[in-house]
Amino acid sequence: MEIRVGFFFWTETKMFKDLWAFIRERYPLQVTIPLVGVISLAAVYPTFGSWKRLLLAMATVFLGLLALRAADDLVDMESDRQRCPDRGLPSGRIKTEAISRSIWFLWGLILFLNLVSLKTLAFIVVLSLYYLFYFRGKSYLPHDIRPFFSTLIWGVIPLYVGLNLESLSLFHFLMMAFIWSAVVAHEIAHSLDNVHPNRWQALALRALFLFILSAFWGLAIWQVTGRPFFFGLFLLLTLAVILKLSLAFLREPGPSRAKAFYIWGFIFFLLPLAGLIMDGFFWNGRG
Repeated sequence: MEIRVGFFFWTETKMFKDLWAFIRERYPLQVTIPLVGVISLAAVYPTFGSWKRLLLAMATVFLGLLALRAADDLVDMESDRQRCPDRGLPSGRIKTEAISRSIWFLWGLILFLNLVSLKTLAFIVVLSLYYLFYFRGKSYLPHDIRPFFSTLIWGVIPLYVGLNLESLSLFHFLMMAFIWSAVVAHEIAHSLDNVHPNRWQALALRALFLFILSAFWGLAIWQVTGRPFFFGLFLLLTLAVILKLSLAFLREPGPSRAKAFYIWGFIFFLLPLAGLIMDGFFWNGRG
């Protein structure tokens, strides 16, 4: 009995060590924590609601994104051995068995955190089933449409937060469209480094169209939320930067221009959302 208990704790300790190594390499906290915080806080504009429910939602989002990052890397293991063999999983430094167990652990923790609400629990289960089918069928999907399926999680974050705080409205669906189209555009721009140069222009135009579409949804958010100042200002600024970078890349394609293009892909929606949080604090201060 003692041997079995000791073996259990030894294996679980190794699992957490490998999970921590994976987080440091593929899910850096200095990026993911602010990212989750900005999207979640913006999704409860303008009143922020119950902080206890909000922190619960943020924890769920953080763990869910981590689990999906790990699952996606496990699915792409074979291709990653060719493209990036020095990473922890393809190289064997991080054990696949440990990450597989970690995913189940994270999923169980997410379900536990959401036992307080049948609606959010059902939401998590449906989303889990979606990604289960996505990962099983990913290899059959054309590369050009995969970003629309893989990035759905980013779009549903506002829906989940709104559902968790019992404030789901048109605003959350518009935010879903705003974030999702921007993240898909970012993923397409990010792929420019890994495709033949003769496809650069077509993919850049596709990404630019999606950024403009995202800006349209951002304009709709600005309208339905009472035209918040900082959100509108930052949306205008980021759109101007994206247009400038896109046109520069289309005129003179190259790896350095592509990198600037996709880095701004996340800033494109994060900066306006940060502005919306500022508007919310200002609105509360005046109220």
